[in-house]
Amino acid sequence: MPSILQTAQAELRKHNLDTFNDKLHGVVTPGCPHCTKAFYTISQLVDHLAEDILPGILERAFSTVPGYLQAPSRSTKRLKSFSASVWLPYLPLSYSFFTTSRIR
Repeated sequence: MPSILQTAQAELRKHNLDTFNDKLHGVVTPGCPHCTKAFYTISQLVDHLAEDILPGILERAFSTVPGYLQAPSRSTKRLKSFSASVWLPYLPLSYSFFTTSRIR
């Protein structure tokens, strides 16, 4: 049985900034090909991961551990009130990775 970390990593790896064929308009569109969600920047990819993907990962992770914390609702308002100290220390990337520019 894979660990919670391995399951979360596998789910996150499905989502990336690439292109997909928008069947509605018949054009190649940048965005997440797994979700077929269009976006154009790395910042929008990070928002997609944080707002669309991470809540589902947390819900599944916390529901698999008996007697552990209940996962927050998918509602953004309730998610913001969820204590970040429960899961933030286990994130593999530092906050500075998302806030500093690597291109000078």
